[in-house]
Amino acid sequence: MRPDPMQVPPALPSPRRGIPIPRTALLVNPFYPKDVNASFGKHVLTPTLALTSIAGATPPEWTVRYWDENLLQGPPPIDPLPQVVGITVHLTFARRAYELADWFKAHGCTVILGGLHALSCPDEVQAHGDAIAIGNGVPTWPRILRDIMFLLSDHGDTSDPVSRQIMTNIQSIYDQLPSNGRLRIVIRGANHFSFSDQMLLRSQLVMRLLQMIGRLGLEPRRGLAVSAEYVHRFFDVHLKGAPAALLQGPSPEYPELQFDTSGHSQQF
Repeated sequence: MRPDPMQVPPALPSPRRGIPIPRTALLVNPFYPKDVNASFGKHVLTPTLALTSIAGATPPEWTVRYWDENLLQGPPPIDPLPQVVGITVHLTFARRAYELADWFKAHGCTVILGGLHALSCPDEVQAHGDAIAIGNGVPTWPRILRDIMFLLSDHGDTSDPVSRQIMTNIQSIYDQLPSNGRLRIVIRGANHFSFSDQMLLRSQLVMRLLQMIGRLGLEPRRGLAVSAEYVHRFFDVHLKGAPAALLQGPSPEYPELQFDTSGHSQQF
Protein backbone atom coordinates (compact mmCIF):
# COMPACT_ATOMS: atom_id res chain seq x y z
CA MET A 1 0.00 0.00 0.00
CA ARG A 2 1.35 3.39 -0.96
CA PRO A 3 1.77 5.83 1.94
CA ASP A 4 -0.73 8.66 2.12
CA PRO A 5 1.07 11.72 0.67
CA MET A 6 -1.05 13.96 2.90
CA GLN A 7 0.20 12.24 6.04
CA VAL A 8 3.66 10.86 5.21
CA PRO A 9 6.60 12.96 3.96
CA PRO A 10 8.26 11.96 0.70
CA ALA A 11 11.09 9.46 1.03
CA LEU A 12 14.60 10.86 0.81
CA PRO A 13 17.03 9.02 -1.49
CA SER A 14 20.24 7.73 0.06
CA PRO A 15 22.64 10.66 0.36
CA ARG A 16 25.76 10.76 -1.74
CA ARG A 17 28.40 13.34 -0.92
CA GLY A 18 28.95 15.72 -3.80
CA ILE A 19 30.48 19.07 -4.74
CA PRO A 20 28.14 21.98 -3.97
CA ILE A 21 27.81 24.72 -6.56
CA PRO A 22 29.33 27.95 -5.21
CA ARG A 23 26.95 30.79 -4.34
CA THR A 24 23.77 28.73 -4.63
CA ALA A 25 21.18 28.55 -1.86
CA LEU A 26 18.04 26.49 -1.36
CA LEU A 27 15.29 27.44 1.11
CA VAL A 28 13.08 24.60 2.31
CA ASN A 29 9.73 24.55 4.08
CA PRO A 30 9.45 21.00 5.53
CA PHE A 31 6.49 18.66 5.22
CA TYR A 32 3.84 18.37 7.92
CA PRO A 33 0.73 16.10 8.00
CA LYS A 34 -2.40 17.72 6.55
CA ASP A 35 -6.14 17.35 6.53
CA VAL A 36 -7.35 17.13 2.94
CA ASN A 37 -10.35 19.36 3.66
CA ALA A 38 -8.67 21.87 5.92
CA SER A 39 -4.96 22.52 6.28
CA PHE A 40 -3.98 21.44 2.76
CA GLY A 41 -6.38 23.84 1.07
CA LYS A 42 -5.36 26.59 3.46
CA HIS A 43 -1.69 26.00 2.75
CA VAL A 44 -2.14 26.09 -1.02
CA LEU A 45 -4.24 29.26 -0.87
CA THR A 46 -2.08 31.06 1.71
CA PRO A 47 1.50 29.76 1.44
CA THR A 48 4.09 30.83 3.99
CA LEU A 49 5.73 34.18 3.35
CA ALA A 50 8.63 33.67 5.76
CA LEU A 51 11.03 31.91 3.42
CA THR A 52 9.93 33.86 0.36
CA SER A 53 10.78 37.05 2.27
CA ILE A 54 14.19 35.61 3.11
CA ALA A 55 14.65 34.66 -0.54
CA GLY A 56 14.07 38.31 -1.41
CA ALA A 57 16.84 39.29 1.03
CA THR A 58 19.41 37.01 -0.61
CA PRO A 59 22.45 38.97 -1.89
CA PRO A 60 22.24 39.48 -5.68
CA GLU A 61 25.45 37.55 -6.33
CA TRP A 62 23.75 34.39 -5.03
CA THR A 63 21.27 32.14 -6.87
CA VAL A 64 18.41 31.10 -4.61
CA ARG A 65 15.61 28.55 -4.99
CA TYR A 66 12.60 27.82 -2.79
CA TRP A 67 11.03 24.42 -2.17
CA ASP A 68 7.84 23.79 -0.18
CA GLU A 69 7.34 20.09 0.57
CA ASN A 70 3.70 20.76 1.44
CA LEU A 71 2.84 21.32 -2.21
CA LEU A 72 3.41 17.57 -2.60
CA GLN A 73 5.98 17.77 -5.40
CA GLY A 74 8.37 15.31 -3.75
CA PRO A 75 11.59 15.77 -1.79
CA PRO A 76 13.73 18.89 -2.22
CA PRO A 77 15.97 18.97 -5.30
CA ILE A 78 19.69 18.25 -5.00
CA ASP A 79 20.71 18.74 -8.64
CA PRO A 80 22.46 21.12 -8.80
CA LEU A 81 23.71 20.64 -5.25
CA PRO A 82 23.33 23.90 -3.28
CA GLN A 83 26.18 25.34 -1.25
CA VAL A 84 23.84 26.58 1.51
CA VAL A 85 20.46 25.18 2.56
CA GLY A 86 18.14 27.20 4.81
CA ILE A 87 15.39 25.24 6.59
CA THR A 88 12.65 26.70 8.74
CA VAL A 89 11.86 24.74 11.91
CA HIS A 90 8.52 24.72 13.73
CA LEU A 91 7.45 22.35 16.50
CA THR A 92 4.86 20.80 14.15
CA PHE A 93 7.49 19.55 11.71
CA ALA A 94 10.74 19.72 13.71
CA ARG A 95 11.47 16.02 13.22
CA ARG A 96 11.16 16.35 9.43
CA ALA A 97 13.31 19.50 9.46
CA TYR A 98 16.06 17.62 11.31
CA GLU A 99 15.81 14.72 8.88
CA LEU A 100 16.25 17.11 5.97
CA ALA A 101 19.12 18.93 7.68
CA ASP A 102 21.03 15.71 8.32
CA TRP A 103 20.35 14.59 4.74
CA PHE A 104 21.65 17.78 3.18
CA LYS A 105 24.73 17.77 5.43
CA ALA A 106 25.47 14.21 4.30
CA HIS A 107 25.48 15.55 0.71
CA GLY A 108 28.09 18.16 1.66
CA CYS A 109 25.83 21.23 1.97
CA THR A 110 26.07 23.88 4.68
CA VAL A 111 22.78 23.89 6.60
CA ILE A 112 21.29 26.96 8.32
CA LEU A 113 18.25 26.41 10.55
CA GLY A 114 15.83 29.10 11.70
CA GLY A 115 12.19 29.67 12.57
CA LEU A 116 10.12 29.72 15.74
CA HIS A 117 11.50 26.46 17.10
CA ALA A 118 15.08 27.74 16.72
CA LEU A 119 14.05 30.73 18.81
CA SER A 120 12.38 28.57 21.48
CA CYS A 121 14.82 25.61 21.61
CA PRO A 122 18.14 26.79 20.13
CA ASP A 123 20.25 24.05 21.74
CA GLU A 124 18.07 21.31 20.28
CA VAL A 125 18.00 22.88 16.82
CA GLN A 126 21.71 23.71 16.72
CA ALA A 127 22.60 20.02 17.03
CA HIS A 128 21.32 19.47 13.46
CA GLY A 129 22.70 22.49 11.61
CA ASP A 130 25.98 24.20 10.85
CA ALA A 131 24.48 27.44 12.19
CA ILE A 132 21.14 28.73 13.41
CA ALA A 133 19.41 32.05 12.79
CA ILE A 134 17.54 33.41 15.81
CA GLY A 135 15.09 36.25 15.44
CA ASN A 136 14.23 38.13 12.26
CA GLY A 137 15.73 36.12 9.43
CA VAL A 138 15.42 38.82 6.75
CA PRO A 139 18.37 40.95 7.97
CA THR A 140 20.24 37.92 9.34
CA TRP A 141 20.23 35.79 6.16
CA PRO A 142 22.45 38.05 4.00
CA ARG A 143 24.88 38.43 6.91
CA ILE A 144 25.13 34.66 7.18
CA LEU A 145 25.92 34.37 3.48
CA ARG A 146 28.50 37.16 3.56
CA ASP A 147 30.26 36.36 6.83
CA ILE A 148 31.84 33.05 5.95
CA MET A 149 34.68 31.19 7.59
CA PHE A 150 36.29 28.19 5.90
CA LEU A 151 37.86 25.89 8.47
CA LEU A 152 39.82 23.35 6.46
CA SER A 153 41.91 20.28 6.91
CA ASP A 154 45.40 20.35 5.42
CA HIS A 155 45.12 19.78 1.64
CA GLY A 156 48.63 20.98 0.84
CA ASP A 157 49.89 17.66 -0.51
CA THR A 158 46.71 16.18 -1.92
CA SER A 159 46.71 14.51 -5.33
CA ASP A 160 43.07 13.47 -5.19
CA PRO A 161 41.13 15.10 -8.08
CA VAL A 162 37.93 15.32 -6.01
CA SER A 163 39.76 17.18 -3.24
CA ARG A 164 41.37 19.48 -5.79
CA GLN A 165 37.95 20.31 -7.24
CA ILE A 166 36.57 21.03 -3.78
CA MET A 167 39.47 23.38 -3.07
CA THR A 168 38.97 25.10 -6.43
CA ASN A 169 35.30 25.69 -5.62
CA ILE A 170 36.15 27.01 -2.15
CA GLN A 171 38.75 29.37 -3.63
CA SER A 172 36.21 30.61 -6.17
CA ILE A 173 33.74 31.44 -3.40
CA TYR A 174 36.43 32.98 -1.21
CA ASP A 175 37.78 35.25 -3.93
CA GLN A 176 34.36 36.84 -4.42
CA LEU A 177 33.65 37.53 -0.74
CA PRO A 178 34.23 41.00 0.74
CA SER A 179 37.60 41.12 2.49
CA ASN A 180 36.04 42.24 5.78
CA GLY A 181 33.59 39.33 5.88
CA ARG A 182 35.71 36.31 5.08
CA LEU A 183 38.24 34.17 6.87
CA ARG A 184 40.07 31.03 5.86
CA ILE A 185 41.91 28.89 8.40
CA VAL A 186 43.88 25.73 7.70
CA ILE A 187 44.65 23.38 10.57
CA ARG A 188 48.10 22.11 9.66
CA GLY A 189 48.47 18.37 10.04
CA ALA A 190 44.71 17.75 10.11
CA ASN A 191 42.80 15.71 7.58
CA HIS A 192 39.14 15.03 6.93
CA PHE A 193 38.85 12.82 10.01
CA SER A 194 40.73 14.85 12.57
CA PHE A 195 39.02 18.21 13.04
CA SER A 196 35.38 17.33 13.57
CA ASP A 197 33.24 15.43 16.08
CA GLN A 198 33.74 12.26 14.03
CA MET A 199 36.60 11.67 16.47
CA LEU A 200 34.10 11.04 19.23
CA LEU A 201 32.13 8.54 17.15
CA ARG A 202 34.82 6.45 15.47
CA SER A 203 36.75 3.56 16.96
CA GLN A 204 39.65 4.89 19.02
CA LEU A 205 41.63 1.79 18.08
CA VAL A 206 41.26 2.71 14.40
CA MET A 207 42.31 6.28 15.17
CA ARG A 208 45.47 5.10 16.94
CA LEU A 209 46.31 2.83 14.03
CA LEU A 210 45.89 5.72 11.57
CA GLN A 211 48.24 7.80 13.69
CA MET A 212 50.81 5.00 13.75
CA ILE A 213 50.87 4.73 9.95
CA GLY A 214 51.04 8.49 9.48
CA ARG A 215 47.51 9.09 8.18
CA LEU A 216 46.71 11.40 11.09
CA GLY A 217 49.28 14.13 11.56
CA LEU A 218 47.32 15.89 14.30
CA GLU A 219 46.04 14.22 17.45
CA PRO A 220 42.26 13.94 16.87
CA ARG A 221 41.03 15.50 20.09
CA ARG A 222 43.45 18.37 19.60
CA GLY A 223 42.00 18.99 16.15
CA LEU A 224 38.49 18.97 17.58
CA ALA A 225 39.46 21.44 20.30
CA VAL A 226 41.02 23.81 17.75
CA SER A 227 38.03 23.77 15.40
CA ALA A 228 35.53 24.24 18.26
CA GLU A 229 37.49 27.21 19.62
CA TYR A 230 37.69 29.07 16.31
CA VAL A 231 34.10 28.43 15.25
CA HIS A 232 33.13 29.89 18.62
CA ARG A 233 35.39 32.90 18.09
CA PHE A 234 34.02 33.51 14.59
CA PHE A 235 30.42 33.71 15.79
CA ASP A 236 31.39 35.81 18.79
CA VAL A 237 33.02 38.38 16.50
CA HIS A 238 30.38 38.47 13.75
CA LEU A 239 27.20 37.94 15.77
CA LYS A 240 28.03 39.24 19.24
CA GLY A 241 30.40 42.09 18.43
CA ALA A 242 33.45 40.64 20.19
CA PRO A 243 36.85 42.22 19.38
CA ALA A 244 38.04 41.38 15.87
CA ALA A 245 41.49 40.67 17.29
CA LEU A 246 40.22 37.22 18.23
CA LEU A 247 40.44 36.31 14.53
CA GLN A 248 43.51 38.24 13.42
CA GLY A 249 45.91 35.34 13.82
CA PRO A 250 46.46 32.26 15.94
CA SER A 251 47.22 32.65 19.59
CA PRO A 252 50.22 30.89 21.17
CA GLU A 253 47.80 28.20 22.35
CA TYR A 254 47.04 27.21 18.72
CA PRO A 255 50.29 27.31 16.73
CA GLU A 256 49.04 24.74 14.20
CA LEU A 257 46.75 27.28 12.52
CA GLN A 258 47.45 28.96 9.20
CA PHE A 259 45.35 32.07 8.54
CA ASP A 260 44.42 33.55 5.19
CA THR A 261 42.34 36.74 5.29
CA SER A 262 43.42 38.32 2.01
CA GLY A 263 43.46 35.45 -0.47
CA HIS A 264 47.22 34.97 -0.08
CA SER A 265 48.76 32.34 2.14
CA GLN A 266 49.92 33.63 5.49
CA GLN A 267 52.01 31.72 8.04
CA PHE A 268 51.87 32.59 11.71
